[in-house]
Amino acid sequence: MRIIDLETINQAMNNETQFVLRCEEVFHDKVSSAASAILSAGRERRIVALTGPSGSGKTTTAMRLRDYLENLGVKVCLLSMDNFFLPLDQRPDRPDLLALVIKVCFQQRRKQLGSIARRCPLAPWLSAAIEQAGITPTLRPEQLTVADFQHISRFGASLLDNPLKN
Repeated sequence: MRIIDLETINQAMNNETQFVLRCEEVFHDKVSSAASAILSAGRERRIVALTGPSGSGKTTTAMRLRDYLENLGVKVCLLSMDNFFLPLDQRPDRPDLLALVIKVCFQQRRKQLGSIARRCPLAPWLSAAIEQAGITPTLRPEQLTVADFQHISRFGASLLDNPLKN
């Protein structure tokens, strides 16, 4: 750990643009290092959790890390707890849709997702959401992770909010 005193920070701030650029460079290096550590873990499905005090940059770091990994071709589903305390109808991740997707998928035992989605009058958007989420329609629901279901429900919410995307 490196300790930086106030005098050093004040000197660096003499050139504000350079200071900001250097901070961004250091942040990018840390995100790059984190992405490398995640990818070297060797597992097909990885779960990464960020914790810290309010306002410490967890969401910003998670979004930058997601962007970095997606640029490398890694499929990422970002689950945020930022809106956990909002009423259900005000949460952007639509837990009502997540519950519906899980319920619909597990009502028909031993069926593939594509087959379930085509036969689902409750969620006509489900086939498109599965496709947009990058989930293979020949998989069965029990083969998906919670993050996969969350990803499908987010694309479903996007389709419902913007029907022209469908």
